Amino acid sequence: MFWQVAPSIDNQSGERLTRRQKNILIADDNETVLAALEHHLRESDFTIHKAYNGKEALQLSLDNPIDIIISDIGMPEMDGLELCEKVRQNPKYFDVPFIFLTAHGGEKDRISGYRSGADEYIVKPFKMEELVTRVEILYDRVQQKRSSLAFTGNLKEVALYEVLQLFELTRKRGVLHIYNNRGTGGISFADGTIMDAFWNKTSGEDALVEMFSFKEGSFRFEPKDVSAGSIMKPLSFILMETARLMDELMNVDEYIPEPQSGLALGAATVGDEDPDGKLITESVREGCSNLREIKDRLNVSDARLKLSVARLIKNGCVIETRRAAGKERDDMIGGRPSERPRKVLIAFTDEEILLKCLALLSGHEYPSMKKSGFSDFCRITISSSVYNVFFLRGEKRYSFMWEPILRTSEASLFVLKTEKDGEHADFFSTHAAELNKSFMKVSFNEDCCSPGVRMIASAEEMVEAILMLNKAADQPQNKIGGTAWEKNL
Repeated sequence: MFWQVAPSIDNQSGERLTRRQKNILIADDNETVLAALEHHLRESDFTIHKAYNGKEALQLSLDNPIDIIISDIGMPEMDGLELCEKVRQNPKYFDVPFIFLTAHGGEKDRISGYRSGADEYIVKPFKMEELVTRVEILYDRVQQKRSSLAFTGNLKEVALYEVLQLFELTRKRGVLHIYNNRGTGGISFADGTIMDAFWNKTSGEDALVEMFSFKEGSFRFEPKDVSAGSIMKPLSFILMETARLMDELMNVDEYIPEPQSGLALGAATVGDEDPDGKLITESVREGCSNLREIKDRLNVSDARLKLSVARLIKNGCVIETRRAAGKERDDMIGGRPSERPRKVLIAFTDEEILLKCLALLSGHEYPSMKKSGFSDFCRITISSSVYNVFFLRGEKRYSFMWEPILRTSEASLFVLKTEKDGEHADFFSTHAAELNKSFMKVSFNEDCCSPGVRMIASAEEMVEAILMLNKAADQPQNKIGGTAWEKNL
């Protein structure tokens, strides 16, 4: 299993956390009843919050975490029925046990109590031992239900992308706590939207990008209400932004300094359009001499820092002191620069197609694929040539996400599942033609293989299609819009 029910909560070192406080709210205008309830419930380890009317009780529920509520019905300022209705309107207390303890025992009174949202209706006089037992049973039942929603798992077995996709699909609300030997972090989300994130001292999208790179560690989901944060974006958007960041990193890979390399200011200056660059050069000017020292000062993700520093080195604003001393990078093979990876974009409209593509390319995979479901990236090696392959949903409505990747790709494929995908494939191919990109329509389904759609039935045919596209990318006369190239299929 990738995750399991967590009936108890441990911290990252495996130590048992202190049992949480049990909070009970009692509302009654009779001081004698309040005192008796307080005495007996305190013996059962409950922390007591007392109110003499519904209005006071409502305010206490807003100011304190409450696990269970006992209330009289007839009280001044706000009666118990109104209190119960207002409590149930608060999402935080949709499942909190609510018990009416009242002298009104008629059938209509009971019906009114249950309709207002009560779980139990106990008529005075009552046996204190029976009430305490009911309270403990209701409390335990709710805590077991809540803990069944708390998942734990290992990032070696399931990628963070997949965990977040599960919570996006089920529209959960809460915080995903992340632990590994480098520190602790958390991601809060609600109804499919990532609200905020932190990793050690880093926060916001930088923290999220940092955690997406983890291959080891553990996670624990805590269902709870979360407030607005600094991110406030859908997971699908975050995945695409991360893919773009990784793509940009690959384009400047040769300029990324080694972790142990020293950094110094270069002759060129940073423009106002690069605020990250200004912060980095200022850090170098004030004594930060390598990537780690800059990261500790600015609290940014490794990926964003490497990208910014690489751009600064490329533009001559920062120099890598190892290179300045005359030691060249090991990016030469046989006396000539090593070949840069080619970029290929594969568009699809169904997760089943994505999984099929990943399976066909698995024999050429390097490193392991993330299999996030909505988008993916992998680096493959074919005949000693390296290809960076991006997988993106190709429907029209996602053009704002796939078009930037298409713009910087050498070649692209659109994989049709059914004939209905033809409309999206045509829209995609029109953009590819406008950008002068080599393009091919393919399908794993023979029923879709009309003129202009190439049938793919094996890994060899998938690899052949990628090689053909890249060959066409080097021959401008063969770059297609759906005419000359398709005739060659």
